[in-house]
Amino acid sequence: MNKRRSHGEGSVTPRGTSKWRIRYDAPVGVDGVRRQVSETVTGTKSKALSLLREKISSLETGSFVSPTQQTVGQYFQTWLIRHAENVSPKTVEGYATMIRNYVVPHLGSVKLQTLESSQLSSLYADMAERGLSSATRAHCHRTIRKALGDAVKQNTLANNPALGVTPPRQRRREMAVWDVSEYKSFMDAASSDEFRDFFEFAALTGMRRSEVTGLKWKTVDLDLATLRVVETLQRIGGRGLVVGVPKSRGSRRSIALSVRTVDLLRDVRRKQLEAHMAVGAVFGSAEYVFTDQLGQPYDSGRPSKHFSDIARSSGLPKQTLNSLRHFHVSVLMASNTHIKVVSERLGHSSVAFTMDVYGHLMPGMQEQAALAIDSALLSG
Repeated sequence: MNKRRSHGEGSVTPRGTSKWRIRYDAPVGVDGVRRQVSETVTGTKSKALSLLREKISSLETGSFVSPTQQTVGQYFQTWLIRHAENVSPKTVEGYATMIRNYVVPHLGSVKLQTLESSQLSSLYADMAERGLSSATRAHCHRTIRKALGDAVKQNTLANNPALGVTPPRQRRREMAVWDVSEYKSFMDAASSDEFRDFFEFAALTGMRRSEVTGLKWKTVDLDLATLRVVETLQRIGGRGLVVGVPKSRGSRRSIALSVRTVDLLRDVRRKQLEAHMAVGAVFGSAEYVFTDQLGQPYDSGRPSKHFSDIARSSGLPKQTLNSLRHFHVSVLMASNTHIKVVSERLGHSSVAFTMDVYGHLMPGMQEQAALAIDSALLSG
């Protein structure tokens, strides 16, 4: 009688040209019954035997993953629905775009458990040939790596094939930032624009545009000259304006307000009350700081378009509304504000990230280092 392992030695039988069926005993189910699993392997008999040994080994070590016919497309759609509960609506929208535009068309029909690193590399190469930016390719890789990592945690995959791929390299370019004179020229051109106060506030606080549109009066204390960033408001495809939370724990923060910022907000409040009196009961609740003439909060796309139109018509270097956030940083850097304070005002996850993005704006750092060495080593 042949000696068998605890879960059976298994078997390999031919099923046609370059096809083999492997059979092995699965773990005992909750009903106490041990069932046999069959899988079809395409390739050589050696490949089938190798897979059989891997399955038996995983049974013995407790790392066995039950076979499934689920495709990459099916898994990613299910993952997106489940993952939506844990991240912001904007993040979900970004994941959905990557899955819809790149993952499903290229890999959607592939069986999830047969997905290989080489197929992911092929996807990224195809994206590069189509002229897609390194940032888009890197975002797609992060989405895939996260989703497949969750599949491993759920014991749907034995390992994450995304970890075997060299991720697309995202080249970070030093961002161009307006100087003070260019900012003043822009504000002069925006003096009569609906979003003039919105623009100045963004420059004075460095807040993200979705944080500005989502700012409510209840989180602003003009007497203590401070505000709390606790919500965002942005348009999500198919859902309209959606209230969310800042993108990270560090993004939920308090910001100290300058005298000018407090004066600006008092003026904004005065204008809002005047608008309320002018239209009466049709005016909205006015819980948001920046609203239209009917008290409704802004879609961040509107001030963004106004910003671009004003900058272009003024002949200023091309920028986006987020450039006011960068301008805020450049002013703080030029005044030698401590980088930790800058990072906290911006709501970054770490000082290291702030340095990576904005370190080039810090003036004379190399020169200061050279002087410090001389002072320490050559004095006395």
